[in-house]
Amino acid sequence: MKLGKLGAKIMEFLGESKKEIIKGKPFEVYGKIIYPVVQKKIQNDNKGNIIAAEVIPIAFIVEEDNKRYVIPIIEELPDIVDKY
Repeated sequence: MKLGKLGAKIMEFLGESKKEIIKGKPFEVYGKIIYPVVQKKIQNDNKGNIIAAEVIPIAFIVEEDNKRYVIPIIEELPDIVDKY
């Protein structure tokens, strides 16, 4: 894929992009413990300044009767049950 001069300048400007999955604080509903799970994305420029940030809800982890399951919000869900 050819980026051209503009594309090359944009890639030069962009720095590191970080992605992280975070399990939020639990809350209780009808005896079920529910953990919200979000994906945090941060885009930095080449000087380390944050130029964009995004938080995307991706799932809920539900605990009830000593069982744990995931309710996905997005189609392609990373394997989060074992991690959390």
